[in-house]
Amino acid sequence: MNSPLALSIFDFKNEDILYYYDGPRLWTIESESNLFLVSWFKDILVENQWHDQYLVVPISPQEKRYLMHDQITLFFALNKEPFWLVDSVGCQETTWTRTSIDHVDPAALPNPSAFLGQEGSVAKQVDFP
Repeated sequence: MNSPLALSIFDFKNEDILYYYDGPRLWTIESESNLFLVSWFKDILVENQWHDQYLVVPISPQEKRYLMHDQITLFFALNKEPFWLVDSVGCQETTWTRTSIDHVDPAALPNPSAFLGQEGSVAKQVDFP
């Protein structure tokens, strides 16, 4: 695994979850005092085994607050460098691919004008595909 973090993307606490819909879909993790935003992206079938894919980007505490209070969109929060696409099977990361949001299918990304809609708690569903 080519992880740039000192921990797994699955090492989060309940208070780190920013959006929950049939499981955590958006959360933050902290690694060596750097904050990262993790977003469930999609699941894919590979050789008869389901894989989940996640988007991981750095985020500042201020950007996290802005995201939680609808001052920036989820797309804006995800559209930065470095940008990783993480493949996992059963909560075990298998590959990390450094890429950019330009190389991700736009139809699978949140609507560029969609806000998290939380105001500090899970209130509305995010516009995920």
